[in-house]
Amino acid sequence: MSSFKGLLREVHTRSVWQILGAYIVAAWFALQAAETVSSLIGLPLWFGQAVIVMLALGLPVIAVTAILQGKKASATEVAADGSETADREREVAGPEKVRAREIAVAPAHHSPPERRSGRLFTWRNALLAGAVALALLGVGAAGHMAMRSLGIGPAGTLVAKGLLEERGQILLADFENATNDLRLGEVVTEALRVDLTESAIVELVDPAFVGVTLARMARPADTPLRLDVARQIAQREGIKAILTGEITSAGGGFQLVADLLSAEDGTVLLSRRTTASDASGILRAIDKLSKSVRERMGESLKAIRAAEPLEQVTTESLEALTLYSEAVRAIERNRDADRGLTLLDEAIAIDTAFAAAYRKIGVVLGNRNEERARSIEMLQLAFEHRDRLSRRERLMVEGSYYGSVGDDERSQHSYERLVELYPDDSRGLNNLGLVYLQRPDFARSEEIYRRAIEADSANAIPYRNLLEAQAALGKLPEARGSLDAYARQFPTNPQNLVIDFMLSSLEGDYAGGRLRARGRPRGDGGRTLIW
Repeated sequence: MSSFKGLLREVHTRSVWQILGAYIVAAWFALQAAETVSSLIGLPLWFGQAVIVMLALGLPVIAVTAILQGKKASATEVAADGSETADREREVAGPEKVRAREIAVAPAHHSPPERRSGRLFTWRNALLAGAVALALLGVGAAGHMAMRSLGIGPAGTLVAKGLLEERGQILLADFENATNDLRLGEVVTEALRVDLTESAIVELVDPAFVGVTLARMARPADTPLRLDVARQIAQREGIKAILTGEITSAGGGFQLVADLLSAEDGTVLLSRRTTASDASGILRAIDKLSKSVRERMGESLKAIRAAEPLEQVTTESLEALTLYSEAVRAIERNRDADRGLTLLDEAIAIDTAFAAAYRKIGVVLGNRNEERARSIEMLQLAFEHRDRLSRRERLMVEGSYYGSVGDDERSQHSYERLVELYPDDSRGLNNLGLVYLQRPDFARSEEIYRRAIEADSANAIPYRNLLEAQAALGKLPEARGSLDAYARQFPTNPQNLVIDFMLSSLEGDYAGGRLRARGRPRGDGGRTLIW
């Protein structure tokens, strides 16, 4: 209490400009503290904006209080001066004469009462109001977080309400494009994919998985993933939710809408929208949209705040991102690596610090066992610009780069950190298994490849690497069983015949394996890194 009174006395002695200056400095420190606390414990995304509004509303209150209390202090000083003068007169003239003079000049009416504004805008009231506002803000944030985690009301997340499974799969469908730029829908879809892969609450379905399912549906690999096709894929594969949306022109800018739908009946689970004033603001709008979607699904607010801004994770060039989006589709959906590499070369010519594009080139060349020197060069460039990647991609680049230069310890550490943060990342598991396969630690490698297949059964590469680990362990019956599962999953893949031939040779049935493989398409049958 004494410190509060001391603060009041200190404020009374300061000028209006000193008080306003002190308030602005204190407000800046308050914003820094709010940002720090929000990052540490994951406060709601609106908390920082609420603090700004509260401080902005407090500024005029402090200004008015300072002005009124300053006038009151001046009046008090004038009255005090008059009182001192009267005391001196009493000493010189004597009490009788002074009393007669006071009676003669006394007003015939009483002084007006103190104005209401003077009683309302006091320093005590201002400080108490600030404390109450801060307490209400804290209670509101705590209540929001409690309702969010318990699934109560509009603040409750989809996971908390049971509408979405934690670590469940979500299929990202193509965004509808209602603008004059025919490629903008692909850009938005791919940019959202990059950002949403950081989510620890859900898993996005891999494009390779979509390609395999389209083949089972007897559809071309380049079939546009419209909502109707996406629902068919989701229903066939047991995927519970589909994320889709649209981008439309709005005046001179754009409006982006994202909808999360139930794959079973098309019910809208959540809908979010945002705007961009022009093309240069699209990436920032996508970043804002994805954060809102992740928060509503149930993503940790702390994790969302820690994520890199989307324009740094991908590229600041919308043209480069467009080329990258087309390249990813060509490589992962259409199996056209040549066209994908051409598009990626165009993308890095526009943005020479485009880490994700360098990474993709290095991976594709490495997977094809072509231009090893250039593959390492591209991975090195991605490594040098890895600060522009998301945490997930950054760990993948570090693992592959360290592996390419022979630093197996760092490579293993990067992949282990990746699968620790994202336990169902089949690509990270595959690459970690490769580290153990090359040591060699075949038993550990076999275990990890089984986890990779469990995480993503539509990915062919972990099957092939698992077969190699099992064959190296002498587990030929288990390897034959894995090959049969691989052949059932990918009946048209020529790799299964090549591996069959190699496995038959190990089993002593060289002639039978050669007979089955005769006249079939040839493949390399080797290990492959995958991102």
